[in-house]
Amino acid sequence: MKYEWIRNNSTDLKTADRLQKELAISPLFAQILVQRGITSRSDFESKITLKDFQPYDPFLMAGMERCCARIHRAIEHGEQILIYGDYDADGVTATSVLYEALTILGADVRYYIPDRFMDGYGPNLGTYQRILKTGVSLLITVDNGVSGTDAFAWAKQNGIDVIVTDHHEIPKNISKDIYELIHPEDPRSDYPNKKLAGVGVAFKLATALLGKIQKQFLDLVAIGTISDVVELTPENRYFVLEGLKIIRNRERLGLNEILNQCKIESKNITDETIGFQIAPRINSAGRLNNAGFVVELLTTLNESLVSRSAEELETLNQKRKELSQRAFEEAWEKVRYSQDNIIIAASSKWHEGIIGIVAAKIAEKKNRPTIIFHINQKTKIAKGSARTSGEINLYNILNTHRDMLLSFGGHAGAAGMSIKTTKLQQFHDVLQKSFLEIDKLKNKILVNATANLSDFTEKLFLELEALRPFGPGNEQPVFSIKDFTIASSFRIGQAKEHLKLTLANKKVKLPTIGFRFGSDQKYFNSNNISEVAVVLTLNNWKNKCQLQLQLLDYIPEVPLIFDQREKPLQLTKWRDQNVRLIFFSKKNANIFREKYKQVTSLATDNLLNISKVALIDQPKNKRMFYQFFTNNPQLSRITICLMDPFNLAITGFPNRNEFSKCYKLIYQQKCLPLTFRGLNLGLKPAKMRVILNVFFDLKFVTIKKGFLLINEKAEFHSLLDSPVYQKYLDKYEFQSEFLLCSSAELKTKIMSYYKKNEEV
Repeated sequence: MKYEWIRNNSTDLKTADRLQKELAISPLFAQILVQRGITSRSDFESKITLKDFQPYDPFLMAGMERCCARIHRAIEHGEQILIYGDYDADGVTATSVLYEALTILGADVRYYIPDRFMDGYGPNLGTYQRILKTGVSLLITVDNGVSGTDAFAWAKQNGIDVIVTDHHEIPKNISKDIYELIHPEDPRSDYPNKKLAGVGVAFKLATALLGKIQKQFLDLVAIGTISDVVELTPENRYFVLEGLKIIRNRERLGLNEILNQCKIESKNITDETIGFQIAPRINSAGRLNNAGFVVELLTTLNESLVSRSAEELETLNQKRKELSQRAFEEAWEKVRYSQDNIIIAASSKWHEGIIGIVAAKIAEKKNRPTIIFHINQKTKIAKGSARTSGEINLYNILNTHRDMLLSFGGHAGAAGMSIKTTKLQQFHDVLQKSFLEIDKLKNKILVNATANLSDFTEKLFLELEALRPFGPGNEQPVFSIKDFTIASSFRIGQAKEHLKLTLANKKVKLPTIGFRFGSDQKYFNSNNISEVAVVLTLNNWKNKCQLQLQLLDYIPEVPLIFDQREKPLQLTKWRDQNVRLIFFSKKNANIFREKYKQVTSLATDNLLNISKVALIDQPKNKRMFYQFFTNNPQLSRITICLMDPFNLAITGFPNRNEFSKCYKLIYQQKCLPLTFRGLNLGLKPAKMRVILNVFFDLKFVTIKKGFLLINEKAEFHSLLDSPVYQKYLDKYEFQSEFLLCSSAELKTKIMSYYKKNEEV
């Protein structure tokens, strides 16, 4: 399981039933709406369709009037205005919105997007001193600035007024050198929407300056809002919905060219297009280069410039993918088997601009906070990007050791830092002593309802689409499914990192895609899945649309059972995965240990501290096999091998008539060479072996100098009197039940026993 599942059991079913009838919607959709506080048609219209909604008055923000007055005065007097932005998608779109608004007003305005590698994030004294020597008298920050100090003091001393527009957390001691602050969470005001993105704040300023809402900016506002993953309050939801309409109309020249590079048709553009196609491309510019050209791409009317810039952006995006994938693969090999509390990896080969992406991927896979460092071999300084896991407050952990760092900043979920390379090992060792609450390590996923495969219809899909855009405060509905089988599974993608499944029941089959689940295929192939968590999507491939589920997580059966009967032993793999080799025969265990130099245990040993086992040989009987499971309820993974060259299940157990015929032949001949060919009964060697060993055990025959001799003085015995007969019969019964069945049947037999044992 990748996530901790939180099941929503709060649905008022009576209300859901009433709402279903009132709106003529499906039962599942009614449940989802009720969970979100929608209990009537009027609720649906006001909260979902946003009927009659209007964005809030920007002058409800403290400082807006004074800010606008200063900007208008600058425009009237021909002062130079500089917009100081940021290099991510939110900062780039915020810069673009304010630049266009000031251009409309006739301002003498230009913009500056800081360089991630030269300038860092936010106000930088050295950068201010370099770029503000050209007569600028008014500087406006967007999506940054709230934590600035030294740079603002210098600006004020040099006669430059600074207006800060930001949405990040306001520090206790904000700079007194700024002219005015525009911030949705400013304690001086009570603006209704506290969760604006940086571009949202810039848009409110643009609206105030221009005197009315300029809808032509909302395509950019939608991009910044989605990319910065802010809470989808009614106002933010309005921005995205209206912005998507404009994006679909392809009214902005530069954005249209980006969409052409994405090869996305207008009708297929959704909030996911922004989150997974547009925003990553814009972000790639700031990760690998200076993102200033993206502002020009988004605001220019020069077609030839647009074409060149869009191609450059696409090239950077492809490079970003390649660099991040290569770095992730290399980093993963370093930390794959790490048992550290906090995962740390460093290399001079990894590009500084993509280490945050790598940290996020590894944190997700390992369920551990992760820090990835880029090492500069010339300066001997390592720059790191950190991402948390679950509810662990990474900022607090790192903040206690900031004395070891050259620089540090961030929040609970992510952080950036730099450190001397000579201190990296010490930093690693100190962090491993950090206390992490185990129950807070996993990310959580809210499962809204349990569904059947037949519930996923086109009607439900269209109903759920009405809830878009999805994001914080309005998450995409998640469904769990229990009643299904895996009709097919195969890995896809260049690195085979994704999993393509077909989930089926008696009535329906549905294609399912599991992104980055490729390595989990073995669990699905072995029917080790009891429940899956999915979202309903639409797969649009080569102009063919098909309903599709997207796999988010799964619950494996416990224990996991893998069928390795009649397959080569995977000794190296098992050793790497700490799988203990279990034998029912002490003789077999000793032989195997001496031959392969690998730790083995007997099925009768105390295995309480062992969770992963491979059952190599066969038990004497079914009772011994089941007793092993009774004694070891702690097992989480069982690999079934059951090796034995003597397979009675295939040849069959000799019947009484075959025993009788064999005895008569030996009695008549008195003396026979000890070869099966000499006993011309047409029986397979395995059967003859059983018969002769039973006869020998009952002393019906003796062996002397390679000949089989009848013992005419032998006492009469029933075959059941022979312990050897019972041994072979037990083997035959065990093999017939556990060697001839399918993998699914084998798993069912063992799991049913576990469940029966749990009930007892």
